[in-house]
Amino acid sequence: MPRAKPTPAAPPPFTGFAQDAPRFFHELAATMSRAWWQEHKGEYEALWVAPMTALLTRVRAELAPAYRGVALAEPKLFRIHRDVRFGKDKTPYKTHCAGVVSTTAGPTMEAGAAVYVQLGLEEFAGAGFYVFTPEQLARWRKAVLDPRRGAEAPGRGRRPPARGRRPPPGPARPPGAPPGAGRAGGPPRGGGGGRARAGARRRPPGGGGAASTPRPRPG
Repeated sequence: MPRAKPTPAAPPPFTGFAQDAPRFFHELAATMSRAWWQEHKGEYEALWVAPMTALLTRVRAELAPAYRGVALAEPKLFRIHRDVRFGKDKTPYKTHCAGVVSTTAGPTMEAGAAVYVQLGLEEFAGAGFYVFTPEQLARWRKAVLDPRRGAEAPGRGRRPPARGRRPPPGPARPPGAPPGAGRAGGPPRGGGGGRARAGARRRPPGGGGAASTPRPRPG
């Protein structure tokens, strides 16, 4: 009879990260040496891998009720070795420890994340999909356009305001008005009443346009 696979030991309970744990990444960033990494690999396992695994295991258990009917995957930690093939950053090692609890089995980049945590010199936490596959994107678009379900999607049918401009107040036209009518209490569209004076400059809200925040790549 084939031997049953031994059950992996449960990680110890999460008790926090060591106070001097960030020192490891500061020293790694200063050297970026394979020899240094090989010598201090054990420190990384003790200071970051073990507590991060315990943290994600605890978070997974606390998130389970919110994902009733979904078997959350076991926590997965990303490699500390950086993939330098496509990125501009060619340093061989990352200066953070990152892990994820996925909502489905399969490739990490295609599975939804119940939680993603990144700690170290760069910190980030979030949930959801990093990027849709073509099939997922097609299903999402179909759901958004569905009149029964699309209303639940945030921002459905709305376009973000142009950079440096305030979103116009009120509805685009009074309820029940024919297409082409102006805003409530204003002139019809295309009329001269809504045009800006020649040479006038619009002042952007807050002194400038909205800044965008880059989205970190998982791991």
